[in-house]
Amino acid sequence: VYMSEVAGGADFTAEGALVEATGDEDNSNFWCNHKESSEGTYEGLLDNDFSTYFHSSWNGDNATAENPHFLVANLKEAVSGQIEIKMAVRDQSNQAYYPTLITVYGANEFDKENPDATEWHKQGQVAVTYNLTAEGFTQRTTNNVGYAIATLDGSYKYIRFDVDNTALNTNKFFVLSECNIWPAVGSTEQYSPEFEEVQKSNPTAISNLLAEIKASEAQLAAGK
Repeated sequence: VYMSEVAGGADFTAEGALVEATGDEDNSNFWCNHKESSEGTYEGLLDNDFSTYFHSSWNGDNATAENPHFLVANLKEAVSGQIEIKMAVRDQSNQAYYPTLITVYGANEFDKENPDATEWHKQGQVAVTYNLTAEGFTQRTTNNVGYAIATLDGSYKYIRFDVDNTALNTNKFFVLSECNIWPAVGSTEQYSPEFEEVQKSNPTAISNLLAEIKASEAQLAAGK
């Protein structure tokens, strides 16, 4: 598990956020392929207000494994290396439809009027860990903010993430109250207790596995 300076807190106003609020829903820096028309807004993800939210379509247009709901972020500047995608659950009904598993993509051109023309570069599937707590929630008062760390194979202006699963073990739709992306500056590795137990039982095999992972990450960073 990767932890970073930003991931150490649940603050969505932290310096370095790459997705900026516009105050204009029609020209938001977020876009979804299946936005719910009856509730929720893109700008609700960027207002540091946990009572507002974004909802992908639950009123038809249900996602499938072949056609998942996804969110595209237009970054204020291109980013490379490791990024952190941080998100907060909805503090109302349907709060358990928050993403727990996402697939990350990058691109340098995107036209929301012709989204299928985008050449997306798949970066891999990552889990979203909800172990951060923000104040101001009335229902889920602990572990209400999650984050995922992704390693990019190049420099990208647009980041997309597909929601592959939610806390309810469904990929039909998702809902969030906040979302943003940061460069994962100062990231360090921290392992779960379960992983550490396995490492103790078979240190040589785990050491070799970690070395292979490091080598693969280096190749990705080098664009190989």
